[in-house]
Parts: sequence; C-alpha cells; structure tokens
Amino acid sequence: MTGPLRLCYIIAMLPEQTPTSGAPPIPPAFEHTLRTLLQNQGELSEHQLMQRLVEAGFEQFQPSLDPLHLFQSHFMLFHLLYRLRDQWWTDGIGQLEIHTLSIHLVPMPEQPAFSPGLVKNDPLRAYYLDFDEYRDTQEDDVIDLLTDFWQRLAAGPVPVTLTPQAVEQAKQTLHWPQDTELSERSIQQQYRRLSQKHHPDKGGDADTFHTLTEARAILLRHIQRA
Repeated sequence: MTGPLRLCYIIAMLPEQTPTSGAPPIPPAFEHTLRTLLQNQGELSEHQLMQRLVEAGFEQFQPSLDPLHLFQSHFMLFHLLYRLRDQWWTDGIGQLEIHTLSIHLVPMPEQPAFSPGLVKNDPLRAYYLDFDEYRDTQEDDVIDLLTDFWQRLAAGPVPVTLTPQAVEQAKQTLHWPQDTELSERSIQQQYRRLSQKHHPDKGGDADTFHTLTEARAILLRHIQRA
C-alpha cells in the first residue's frame, strides 16, 4: 500500500470521535507511544520522532521522497501533536513543546499562568489544527510550499534581472526545450520537473535548487513584461 493511501487507511480504521473540524481521532496507541518516547528519551527532533514511531509500528510516518506523502506525514504528526498539547495541558500531564528540531515534554509548572493550547495568536497551531489543510493540499501546492521555504532559507526574495542575457541564461538553467513556447504553465511545469530532482528535501543541492528558482522567477517576470 502506497504512502498516502496507507495514511487514509490508518485514519479510516480509527474509532469514531468528534475532534477538531472533522479530523481523525487520536489513536490511543499513538498517544501512549508518544508519551512513553518523550518521557524516556527526552528531546527529539521531528525526524528522530518519526523514526521511533516507525520502529513502534506506525508505518505512516515512514520517510518518503514523494512530496505529497512527505507533507501528509509531517502534517499528520504535527496535527496530532498540537491536539495532544492541548489535551495533556488540560489533563495536567505537562507542556508539550513543538518544533521541527525539538519536541519534548516539560513538567507542569506549579502555578500555570495560562494554557498554551488556548493562545489565540498562534498561527502554527491554527494551521495544523485545521484538518482541511491536510485534505485540500495537493502535490503542486506542496512543491510551492517547499519552494517558498527553501527560497527564503537560501537568500530571501529571488533577485530578478531582465536583461536578454539573463533570460537566455535562465532558459539554459531550466534546460528549456527549443520548440516550447514560454508561458506561465510551461515554465512552472519545467521548473517542477527539475525541482523533483534537485529539491533539498529530496537529497538535492540547495545552491542548484536556488539557481532553478531564480531562473523560474526571471522567465515568469519576462513573460509578464512582454
């Protein structure tokens, strides 16, 4: 069974509850395993946590090079983490700290001043608790999200220079087929073909990927001004 189908199968087999926005219930075995891992091993990165969960039998978190499955595994994990953060705080278990590089459980303070699960200006919590984001996000959306992330990480906004030489160099960078007309659709399609190979999340080189991103921006700006 492939990654996304396996995730849907796992969700369908869970007992019925009424959690956030029609989202799947939290499997008791997942909650127990997660709590045990965090109490026994302390701080874990997202990647380390996924590895431990796979070892415990949760194969839906198996690493994948498929962009959509990669997104779905990440989103499902963080969706469950944010829901458990609220639940564990309410139950007095502890405060669950959530970050891709550091996921750990902090003991409850003696006199908690507020509930982290009730903070209304937490955009990450709002995003991951909205399960429509999981259902509605498609592969093209994932590539765009990852592209935006790596673009900002590498060098901020992509510089766009529209000299004829820059346009020609951008075509060469994207291995532009000579018989293909420049259009927004064709540029995006060619860019996505290459990004599948060179994306850092799939083992590619970040500098090469940034060069591809810059070439795409140049060609898109070029056809907008033509």
